[in-house]
Amino acid sequence: MMSVVFLLGLVAYASASSCCSYGDQQKVKAQWNSLWNTPDSSTSKIIFGKEVFARFFEVDPESKSLFGRVKVEDPDSPEFAGHVIRVLTGLDLIINLMGDDAMDAELAHLNTQHLAREGITGTHFTEMFKVLDGSLRQVLEEYDSLSWRYCFRGLGAALRDGLPA
Repeated sequence: MMSVVFLLGLVAYASASSCCSYGDQQKVKAQWNSLWNTPDSSTSKIIFGKEVFARFFEVDPESKSLFGRVKVEDPDSPEFAGHVIRVLTGLDLIINLMGDDAMDAELAHLNTQHLAREGITGTHFTEMFKVLDGSLRQVLEEYDSLSWRYCFRGLGAALRDGLPA
């Protein structure tokens, strides 16, 4: 009997230790907002976003072809800067909606937008989250990688839903 209780305890621990808890959500929101809500945030956002995309294109050079309409070949173009801001604003929205009922609707909306774009795969989201993880690790002093990973796991699954691998 004791071994059954112990086994159930391990299962409960394993389940709880890989989900985005309320505490994880609060850490992610606080860390993101410390980066996102700075006095020079528009300049910082564009610089940070361009760096994230540059690293993403290093990991997956072929993915550049998915961004032709936003002039990816000219990262200093207003079209590309606008795209960077739209992506980061979408990320800001879903991060700050964590724990809110509206988050599922926003994730479904973003998923639908990406399903409609030919060539986007679930792997692209996985790669982007890895790049974002590495980039955040460099700019946030007290980066809590476990909280971010737990929360990104659920967000990523919702965004990848229905996309080819």
